[in-house]
Amino acid sequence: MADNRYRIDCGKVPSQSGCTLVMEGPEEDLLDAAVQHAQSKHGHTEPADVLRAAIRKDLEPV
Repeated sequence: MADNRYRIDCGKVPSQSGCTLVMEGPEEDLLDAAVQHAQSKHGHTEPADVLRAAIRKDLEPV
């Protein structure tokens, strides 16, 4: 059985950086990658659990 896949598109989230990265994958893997991206590329300093909750709201089923 395949994992449900989701997508997150930085271009749909307002930011000063104008990032257009799109990531896709199983929910938990995608959240891990998106949190790491938010911290390393966008400078977010919130704890990972806070970022995961915020990012989870923007996931789109594929």
